[in-house]
Amino acid sequence: MGKAKINDVAKLAGVSIKTVSRVINREANVSNKTRERVLEAVEALQYQPSQSARELAGNRSYMVGVLYDHLSPGYLINVQQGILQTCKEFHYGLILNPMSYKKTNLEDTFGTWLRHSRVDGVVLTPPFGSDQRIIDVLEGNNIPAVTISEKPVSLLPSVTVDEISAARELTRHLVRHGHTRIAFVKGEGEHQSTKLRLNGFYEEMKSNDLAVDPSLIVSGDFSYEGSLGAVMSLFDHSDPPSAIFAANDDMAAAVIAVAHRRGFRVPDEIAVVGFDNSPIACQVWPTITTVDQPVQAMAALACEKLIELIKSPAGDATENDEHRQVVMPYTLHVRASSDKAMFVADR
Repeated sequence: MGKAKINDVAKLAGVSIKTVSRVINREANVSNKTRERVLEAVEALQYQPSQSARELAGNRSYMVGVLYDHLSPGYLINVQQGILQTCKEFHYGLILNPMSYKKTNLEDTFGTWLRHSRVDGVVLTPPFGSDQRIIDVLEGNNIPAVTISEKPVSLLPSVTVDEISAARELTRHLVRHGHTRIAFVKGEGEHQSTKLRLNGFYEEMKSNDLAVDPSLIVSGDFSYEGSLGAVMSLFDHSDPPSAIFAANDDMAAAVIAVAHRRGFRVPDEIAVVGFDNSPIACQVWPTITTVDQPVQAMAALACEKLIELIKSPAGDATENDEHRQVVMPYTLHVRASSDKAMFVADR
C-alpha cells in the first residue's frame, strides 16, 4: 500500500478534505465527534501531512524558533523537550537559534535569522525575553513570541515561576537551620532571574532581622567553571559564611567542589542551596537542596500559547493579564547539602 494522502483520510472519515486539514491543524469549528473520526482515520492510515503542502495552503512555515544564549545544559534540555512535545502534538517543526546576547548588532543578526528561517513564532529564553532590542525586532517583523522564566518588557505572554518567593523559601530554610551569615552567588547580571533571586534573598534576610554582608555577595555566570573563582573568594574570606545560596545548581555544584578541596564538610561546616533542580543537583555529593521550577512543563505551555498566537493573533490581543502571564508552582527539594538529617539518611 502506498503512502496515504489527505483525500484517503477524508474518504475513510466521510468528511471533506478541508475538514481533515482543520483537524490536523487543530483549528476550531469542528465537532468533537468529527474530530475523533478524522483522527481515527489518520491513525488507521498512518497519514503524515506534507509540510510543503501545509506551508502553501496556510502561508506559514509551521516552524517555531527557540532563541537561547549559554544556558545550563540541564535547563536547555528541559526547554527543548517541552517545546518538542508541543510541536509534535500540533505538527510543527522546531529551529534552535543559539545567540550571544553580548553580540554586537544583536538586533541585526536576529532580524536576519528571522527572515531566513521563516519561523512563524519564537519562544524566548532568558535573558532575551527582557531584551528590548529583541522585542523591537519581533514587533517590527510582526512575529509573535512567548517568554519562559521572565516577565517580558512588553505585553508578550510569559510562563514563569515566582522566583522571589522561591528564593525567600530557600533562604528561610537556611535560617531555620541556624544560619545567620549567608553568602549569595549571583548569576549573570543581564538575566532577570539574577535580580529576582537576589531580591528574594535580601527580603527574607531582612524579614528575619539578619544583616547581609556585601562582601559575601559575589558574581558567577550560571556555569560551573565560570563561578569557581567567585566561590573560592568566599572560602578565602577572613570571616567565611556558614551557608551559601547559589543562584543555580551548576554554581551550587561548584560550591560543593571547592568545599571538598578546601576541607570543609558539607553541610556540617558549610550548607549549600541551589536553584532549578537540574540533573546535576542529584549527581554530586552531597545532593543539593534546590527549588524545582518545572521547566519542561513551562516550555511546553509556552509553545502551546505561541501556536495559539500564530493561529489567531488578533483574538489573543484581548486576553487579560491573568491568561497571558502564567505563574506555575515551584517545589522545594530539601537534600543533604543543607540538612544534616538528610545527609545521614542518604549515606
